[in-house]
Amino acid sequence: MTKTNIAQQIVEIQTLLEIAKDNVLEDRNDDALKLLHRASREIKSVAWKVAPVLGE
Repeated sequence: MTKTNIAQQIVEIQTLLEIAKDNVLEDRNDDALKLLHRASREIKSVAWKVAPVLGE
């Protein structure tokens, strides 16, 4: 995984969070919760993959 791939995945996570925020504001809480769970899984996945790349 390259730093460019990492940056792209972070952008995708940000997009999920933005959509979840919009869903909350529109009272679509079930959809927001699903997106938040998905974003959480993605964050954990990226964290495991980036540790060797970023040297942690």
